[in-house]
This record gives sequence, structure tokens and C-alpha cells, in this order.
Amino acid sequence: MKTTLTVGLVALLLAGLTGPGLAQNVRQSREADKNQMKTLGAGLAVSALDALSRGRSGDALLLGAGAAYAGKKYEDARKAQRDERFCDPREYLRDRLETRWERERRERREREERERCEQERRERERWERIQRERREREERERCERERREREERERCERRERWERDHRNDRDRDWNRDRDYRGRDGDRGRR
Repeated sequence: MKTTLTVGLVALLLAGLTGPGLAQNVRQSREADKNQMKTLGAGLAVSALDALSRGRSGDALLLGAGAAYAGKKYEDARKAQRDERFCDPREYLRDRLETRWERERRERREREERERCEQERRERERWERIQRERREREERERCERERREREERERCERRERWERDHRNDRDRDWNRDRDYRGRDGDRGRR
């Protein structure tokens, strides 16, 4: 029993010495716990085999149970560390199952998709700019046409108003000229 206890204490001491002394953050702490459990499990398994080889089955059973428990704790710590590193399961599976060639091909497809989307966005902006300029040009032309038509209408209305206002004057002048021609015969003689 003394040797088994001594071997177990040596395994615990080795597990404590192999891990980092002070963990700076949670990830390092988890890594240290995982490594300690692995070392402890290995030490207890060796101690269990030693006790079994010496014929101490009770000690071997106790040390074997400790080794199994340390192994379980190691697996739990490993899985927790993996889950911490890969929060998104799709990301984990992709990194786990994807070869370098597949990753490069996926990155190239994603890059091409981004470039295609960027190209479509530029084309859409260019098309919208062309449509906007065309609408603005048509609006300017319409305004200019309306302005010319309005000016033409106003000019025609001014001419008609002038003719209406001056019709009597023109008739009077014509009549006066006729009277003058008729009296003297010809306008040039006096």
C-alpha cells in the first residue's frame, strides 16, 4: 500500500509540474487542466499496472478507476477546448473536414462571388445613373419646349393685340392716303 500511495503521489506531483504554473486567461487555464488530467491519467494507469503486476488487485482497481476518471476529465476538457475554439459547428466541421485544396477552392469561389456582386452593383449604379441622366435630359428638353411654346404664344398674342389695337389706325391711314390720292390724282403731284 505504501508503494502504491507513493506512486500515486509521484503521479500527482508530475501532473502538477508539467502544467503551466499561472494561467493568464481561461483558454490557457483550460489547456493546463487538460494537460494535467492527461498526465495524471497516464501516471495512475502506470501505477495500476505496477500494482497489478505485484499482485495487489485492490490497489490496481482503485488506481485504474482513478486513471479512467482522469481520462474522462481529459476528454471533457479537450471537447470544451474544441468547442471554445470553434463556436460555430459549421466552421468547426469545415476546418476539420476540408483539405487545403478545398479551402482554397472555397475561398476562390467566395472571392469570385464577391467580385461578381461588386460588378453587378457597379453595373446597376451605372444603369441607374444613365436612366437618371436621361430623365433629367428629357425634363430639361420638355421645359425648354414648353418655354419656347409659351414664348411663341405670347408673341402671337402680342402681335394679334397690336394688330387689333392698330387696325383702326391702319384703316384710317389707308383711307387718308386714298382720299389724298383721289383728290390730287396721284400722290406724288401737288
